[in-house]
Amino acid sequence: MSAGDQAAEDAAGLDLGKLAVVADEHGEGRAHGDELRRDTFATWPAGTLRNGVNVEDAVDVYAALSKIDVYRELIDERYWTPDRVQAWWTSTLTHTLLG
Repeated sequence: MSAGDQAAEDAAGLDLGKLAVVADEHGEGRAHGDELRRDTFATWPAGTLRNGVNVEDAVDVYAALSKIDVYRELIDERYWTPDRVQAWWTSTLTHTLLG
């Protein structure tokens, strides 16, 4: 670790090593979720996904729209109810991904 990194860590009260571990675990969890979605979407019959949307596109769109950050913003900053978020996710993902 450079002296500058150590100084920043000390000033912020952070343990960059622990943050790196958490980031790695988050990345592994995301990769596992993507793999499960990829496997699921790949089993769907031809024509289930919207014309022009392949399995990788479906995984990417699903991941982008269903992030916890999106949920938190809609709940905490836009004052949506959890039911409204779920309804929006259902409608948006259905219209975006399914044929």
